[in-house]
Amino acid sequence: MATIERLGGSDPRVFGSVARGEDGPGSDIDLLVRAVPGRTWDFVTLPRVLSDLLGVQVDVIAESGLRPTDGAILAEAVPL
Repeated sequence: MATIERLGGSDPRVFGSVARGEDGPGSDIDLLVRAVPGRTWDFVTLPRVLSDLLGVQVDVIAESGLRPTDGAILAEAVPL
């Protein structure tokens, strides 16, 4: 959580295969994060930093980037 906050994010939630308990050895981690306004340059480094830290591919989506058709992401998102 501290790394996410340090890099301009808040309210991290996991979604996708990890949230559904369907992940396996080759699965990535999908995170939905609220981007802090004015911290864009820090925020864009978040996926790489988290991937390096965790040793697995981490995909990060900013909550503000969700479309109306992305309701399933919000429905399954689990707070960290």
